[in-house]
Amino acid sequence: MDLERGFRLGDWKVAPRQGTLTRGEEVSHLEPKVMAVLVCLSRHFPDVVTRDELLDEVWTDLVVVDEVLSRSISMLRTHLQDNPREPTYIQTLPKVGYRLLVPVTDDSQVASPALSWRRVPVWAIIVAVLVIASATYLLTVSSQSSNACYQNLEMAAAKLQQRGGDAVRRSIVLFEEATIACPETANAHLGLANAYALLPTYSDEAEDPMFVKALGALDRVEELDGTPDRTYAIKAFISMQQMNWAKAEVLFNSAIAHDPTDAHARQWYSQFLARVGYLDKSIEQARFAVSASDGSPEDVHRLAIAYLWKNEDELAAQHFKLAIDAGTRPYVNQEAYLVLLFRQQKYQEAELVLTGFLQSRELPAAWVGTFVKAIRSRADSDIEEAISALDEAYPDYLPTSFYWGGLVLLQTEKIFAITNVLLTTRELNTMELFFASEGAVLRTNPAFSEFVRVVGLDTFWDNHGWPDACRKTDNEIVCH
Repeated sequence: MDLERGFRLGDWKVAPRQGTLTRGEEVSHLEPKVMAVLVCLSRHFPDVVTRDELLDEVWTDLVVVDEVLSRSISMLRTHLQDNPREPTYIQTLPKVGYRLLVPVTDDSQVASPALSWRRVPVWAIIVAVLVIASATYLLTVSSQSSNACYQNLEMAAAKLQQRGGDAVRRSIVLFEEATIACPETANAHLGLANAYALLPTYSDEAEDPMFVKALGALDRVEELDGTPDRTYAIKAFISMQQMNWAKAEVLFNSAIAHDPTDAHARQWYSQFLARVGYLDKSIEQARFAVSASDGSPEDVHRLAIAYLWKNEDELAAQHFKLAIDAGTRPYVNQEAYLVLLFRQQKYQEAELVLTGFLQSRELPAAWVGTFVKAIRSRADSDIEEAISALDEAYPDYLPTSFYWGGLVLLQTEKIFAITNVLLTTRELNTMELFFASEGAVLRTNPAFSEFVRVVGLDTFWDNHGWPDACRKTDNEIVCH
């Protein structure tokens, strides 16, 4: 079979020369290298293709980082609407390679032998027609709900993967429709819980109501599964957002013990570890997430951030680029990407990214130029002007977490004056900045020790070990 002329893969019609996947009215356009990976896997069906073989065949005579292949596999799965945890098309063999699970067939219609109707009695034909019609009706009715459920779950998962407030809200609608179409399907309730839990991160939605809804959906998952195993990761994420560090640690470890390949659990655990100052462990978990998800853009993005906090700027830049090229918007966790741009002295690009983030949330951006100027010059007068600009925008037009992150980047001790507000709103998504090199000036401030106590990190560190940036001597907390 000449695969370059086209072939079928399950429900999909593959046209390598056109770079398209077609299923009914759906048409997906693949990047040349992503299509080349699919053709390579198809050529070797049903054999396993190692990662080295794929790199040699698709990227001939080119030296590329391993994550490029992982990104291509991730994008291919997205186009095929394939779930890496329960794959239909592509199976991952950890540390080995990949193989197709669906036979590759040519794109021709096979004619069936003609049936001689002359020898079949008329009554038999009538009975056969009635039986087929009845069966078709029953199958149609029973499958409509299943199809609606399956389609909504696919679309909901795709929307949730896009992140952003609008996308997550749309995924919630689709997941809710799926729970109505198939109320006994645990995955529908699990996806809904995930979307509820994530919405406050990507919008101005209040955390508490969303977390209550998420936990309610998880109760249904536990009821349907007969075990809480699959609920641990989302519960851990919620505990992290609520700054319940000890509970989050236990739940993350339970989630990973249940499923070591759970990329979401690994990625969230990486965030958690960075927030509590364990930067090396954060990188380790982010690497596990990238491996488990075959390089999904959001996990590659998380690894970039983890590298950034350890001052591995070159690796951070490489992984940010991979994530952005794969569709991750640069203003997802914009504080981290801004830190990289500021370190690289790309101030104009930083201003564009920051403005883009604010516009995406319909927030005023008039203060951005003043803020970037202060970061660039580090002059006291410019910093004071930038702080005044932030003060004017906060709290009416600027979220607390963003105001807090801006103050950290400006390295002003004023950050500690709004600690109580942060504890009330729990908007501490930018807490990782404290343990980056940009937070060193603030860590040495005596007020930081009190902050550590107020947010409960000292108790957590007493039980799990103190991070490299801080130590405790005779009940005195010293950080550097």
